[in-house]
Amino acid sequence: MAIASSTLPPTIHCANTRCQAPHTGAADAGADVVCQHCGTPLLRRYLWVVGNSRWTDSVGQLIQGRYWVVGDRILLDTQPGMLPVVPEVSATLPEAFEPYLHLFHYGSSVPKVYGLIDLADLNTFLLEDAPIQEILGGGSTSTGGSSPSHADLMPGIEQAWTAASPQRQLSWLWQIARIWGPLLREGVAQTLLEPELLRVDGSLVRILELLPQGKSAPTFHQLGALWHRWSAKADPSVAGFIQGLAERLLMGNIDSTEQLVPLLDKGLAIAGAALSSELQVATCSDAGPQRPHNQDACFPASGTFRLTHSGPKSITLVCDGLGGHDGGEVASRMAADTIHRYVQTPANLEGTSPGLAMQQAFYLANEELIERNNTEKRLQRQRMGTTVVAAWMMNHLFYLGHVGDSRIYRITPQVCQQLTVDDDVGSQAVAQGQNVYRHAVLPSTAGALTQALGITHSTAMRPTVQRYFFDEDTVLLLCSDGLSDHGRVNEVWQSIVLPTLTQNINVAVSAARLLEVANQRNGHDNSTIALVHYRITARQAVDPSDLAEILKSWPLSAAPDSRGPVVIPSNAGPRRAGQARSSSSKPSPLVVLLAAGVMTATLIALGYGLWRVFGAGQGQLQPAPTVPGPRVSPPQTLPPQVAPLKPDTLGD
Repeated sequence: MAIASSTLPPTIHCANTRCQAPHTGAADAGADVVCQHCGTPLLRRYLWVVGNSRWTDSVGQLIQGRYWVVGDRILLDTQPGMLPVVPEVSATLPEAFEPYLHLFHYGSSVPKVYGLIDLADLNTFLLEDAPIQEILGGGSTSTGGSSPSHADLMPGIEQAWTAASPQRQLSWLWQIARIWGPLLREGVAQTLLEPELLRVDGSLVRILELLPQGKSAPTFHQLGALWHRWSAKADPSVAGFIQGLAERLLMGNIDSTEQLVPLLDKGLAIAGAALSSELQVATCSDAGPQRPHNQDACFPASGTFRLTHSGPKSITLVCDGLGGHDGGEVASRMAADTIHRYVQTPANLEGTSPGLAMQQAFYLANEELIERNNTEKRLQRQRMGTTVVAAWMMNHLFYLGHVGDSRIYRITPQVCQQLTVDDDVGSQAVAQGQNVYRHAVLPSTAGALTQALGITHSTAMRPTVQRYFFDEDTVLLLCSDGLSDHGRVNEVWQSIVLPTLTQNINVAVSAARLLEVANQRNGHDNSTIALVHYRITARQAVDPSDLAEILKSWPLSAAPDSRGPVVIPSNAGPRRAGQARSSSSKPSPLVVLLAAGVMTATLIALGYGLWRVFGAGQGQLQPAPTVPGPRVSPPQTLPPQVAPLKPDTLGD
């Protein structure tokens, strides 16, 4: 174990791999310090230590000549341009890495494995994107310089609970309920019962580290006990609702997330309706200094600034075309037009959720591009396609969707966080447990896309649509890789985007400055940027009686089997512990026949409806194999080449 102590501030090396010049004292500087040699903003990447805490016994130590001890289990990587240490690719990654890798697509909640401190200690490793916040110093030091910045954990959920708004309290519980299933499948749902591991980043719950469960799976009874404790200190307007949910969890009346999440959906809808908000949207796009044609497209059109509100017309899109200028330009424009027209047509939103409507718009755009490719007899690399990212606010929720490697970032006064996961070979390798992120994205082939609109039929395409609730002023940055390549967003968000939140700088000004960065610092590709500034304009009181009505549909009663708490097995749906199957629990033949009849009629009606909407007028997709029309939702069972755990909108 190589540890060196020093009273001097650490030397941070430039993250530019072609520079890596050292800068003494950069860790104590403000956010705008840049490399004196190449002009790259200096990166301060904070890491969380999982495992042996002896590495961080003393603040001010430099470990392995690289990691500076900032605080208890918090390190600063002084060489962010260097790859972290991991076992050889041919070797098996430590077992402790597995849940983090498999949950890679839940990156807004779960941190990523960064690497090891020492190859000799496989039980101690580093996490990036952990809930750590940098606190910039102010004033001056005794030596005349600025006082140092430092890092600390974001507040724990119990620490922040009492002061949180009623909307935020319900949102935190909603997020916990929605991620319970994925964590349970990975054997780490015990994490959600440990308040110290649940940190809050404004509106979002973020996990500090994953805690493996013991021999028995955590139970909804335990979750109910925790929530019951929190209900005692909840905002009075939602305390009764939270207590009612907790009691139903304790009694076994609610024994699955399929039951719990819809109740929280309804509660959050009522609480969210008490917030008034507006959206300021700005877009800009440019071919860049090295490209004669711009294959990107956006909606609203480049150069737009508009003020809007929640609803169908709030859709914002960025598309990055593929297939050469004669195809990419067409594909990106077609996709943007198809998607925004679909979601702004009232008939398409009837009887479905916004999340499924967005997915359906993606499928429709995909089929139209495939038909165009087949009609024009485009083959292989000549086939045109496009990536897409979309931000859409409906009612109180943001629906964020993507296919490909264009991205969405969430920016608040505290953080810049990437909310989407690129659909590329590198990300796929991580989600399949084959490599850690920093190494997976290194090979030249890692950026090859695994899916894009227009490339594969809808039966094989799986758009990701995520739901977010924000109750604070937030900027969403949508961009093509002309900006996001080489980590440019993380380098400049504080100097360019943050003033929109802190100094009321117009988003159109910030978008134009980001486009300059893309052209000057990258310049190798087209660049398209859309900024969505979400502002809370008014808050009204939440009516507890409206929330009470929700629970009336789910009456509190003694559990059918009171012999034990509700146990959630890891390999099946929820069932009370010790519950035996008996002949009395089997449905009668009449019930079976009635159910079969209803299901058959439903499937026939659904099939006819889909044919009417998507089959008629589509034409044959020759010379491609026979393909069904766009799917209403992706299949729940994912093939091996796709990440095993991926957020979707099924059931939204």
